[in-house]
Amino acid sequence: MQTRAIFRVAFIVVFTTLAIVMNGSDIILPWHPFATKGFTADTNGIVRSVDPIAEQHGLHLGDRIDINRLSPSARFDLYANESTALPVGTIYDLPLVSGRAIALPVHLYPRSLFLNVSDITTVVALWIAIGIAAFLVLLRPMPATWAFYVFSFWVCAGGVAIFAMFPVEAGQVLFSIRIVASIAAAVAFFSFALRFPNAHPKGLPKAIERAAIYGLAPLLAILTVSNILTFLWAGSVPFVWAGVTTSSFILAFYVAAVTTLFARYAKADEESRNRLRWVVATFSVAYIPYLGAVIGEIAFQQFSPIAFNIGSTLMLVAPVALAYTVLRHRLFDIRFVMSRALIYGVMTSLVIGVLALVDWAFSRWLAESRFALVAELGMALLLGVTLTTLHRRLERFLNAVIFRAQALALQTLRRFASETDLISDPQRLLSQTYEAMRTRLESTYAAIYTIDGSLYALASPKLETTPTVLPSDDFAVLRLRRWSESFECDETDHPLRGALFVPMVVRGQLVGFLVCGPKRDGTHYLPEEIDTLATLAHRTGMAYAWLTLRPGAESLAVPAT
Repeated sequence: MQTRAIFRVAFIVVFTTLAIVMNGSDIILPWHPFATKGFTADTNGIVRSVDPIAEQHGLHLGDRIDINRLSPSARFDLYANESTALPVGTIYDLPLVSGRAIALPVHLYPRSLFLNVSDITTVVALWIAIGIAAFLVLLRPMPATWAFYVFSFWVCAGGVAIFAMFPVEAGQVLFSIRIVASIAAAVAFFSFALRFPNAHPKGLPKAIERAAIYGLAPLLAILTVSNILTFLWAGSVPFVWAGVTTSSFILAFYVAAVTTLFARYAKADEESRNRLRWVVATFSVAYIPYLGAVIGEIAFQQFSPIAFNIGSTLMLVAPVALAYTVLRHRLFDIRFVMSRALIYGVMTSLVIGVLALVDWAFSRWLAESRFALVAELGMALLLGVTLTTLHRRLERFLNAVIFRAQALALQTLRRFASETDLISDPQRLLSQTYEAMRTRLESTYAAIYTIDGSLYALASPKLETTPTVLPSDDFAVLRLRRWSESFECDETDHPLRGALFVPMVVRGQLVGFLVCGPKRDGTHYLPEEIDTLATLAHRTGMAYAWLTLRPGAESLAVPAT
């Protein structure tokens, strides 16, 4: 599990860094505008837009470029990139199908103050957006957060200046990544609309999602990338139907995603509607203008940098609102992929580092004082008290924010443990203990065994993983009878392998035990979880023994140890 967590973190770090670099290249544009040839064209070579300088040199809308006479790098500039790596002033010869060749001077893209400001705000906003998306998926890796991260990656992995900084081959790799991301993002947005915060789609929506993820999206990505690479390197005109199919696929899934969000909001109960309200409202503000601009660019082959920047900046609203909704409504137990001990260790190390820096600064100042020894003793005492206080506050903060659900669950179990002696029916005692374990622990299953002659019988509902009885000489039972301590069963062939066994011991005798299956996230039980379960097992065992051994109750046979 730790290996999987490390790979997950590495994946998020690599792709988040890639998105930040691709998009972050545009932050230099206000000071270093990119060079342009002054026109854009589609893959058929038809000129779609012309700036005044290119028009002055004889290029007009509707002219058709002779693609076969262009080099791969020229075709890449033609199709994939507004900017060019050619120096300003270079004469770019553009061959046309009509036989003419137009000499176009490479010039700086005209920029306004508003465009410069919007470029900076867009880059910063998208940095924050991808950072929040990465943070959420690291906090809780689940289908909804993964889907939001994939969509956010595509949104952030833009940029114009990046293609002028690398060779053509590297630019084509980045461009291919962006194409694949654009297809994956449409499916991810639909998946997010289906699943947020923790819904489980069924029927037709689930079938569509699976078909898109495992079939349609990969096939379209392969088709689109190979189609474009063939155009870039062989000069063949791409299949028109391939581009139309991909664009239609992307558009259909975005429409389906928006429709799904509104439909879920309309049909949700009051509690779920409160959770979805922020998401539906802010996603409408954040993404509909941007998606409208993207769809308009696809449909009309027109690109407006200012409109794009405004739409991109608005998208910051969505991840901020999503993070707020998650924290405000406690949609799921927020937990880092690393262990609690690691978080405490990192945070404590930072605190100690700051205090050490303060101590070092004051030590140099006090070295020249006559009361250096007294001052150093006072400083050491002050640092010790400060460290203890900060550590206590840090623990309270982490329990209140990061591990809140877990802390509340353990608190509920401890409270129930103190109430077990008020239950007068032994079967009711066991059933309520089982329900408390099942609902409050993040284990795959829970079970309770009580002594029955020379066996230990299952006293909770039967599950596929829990045997009905365990003999008193079973490997796990022997260990509980001898040592009376909790442990995770690591016996290879044991039916309850991986489970946590917690003994119920009364006057040195094992009258039963609690069984908690492996945790859902694959991690081990924490010391505070084991201590809480030990308290619950002890008090439940005492209450059960008293109810079954008191005068008039059925005697309880305890095997000799």
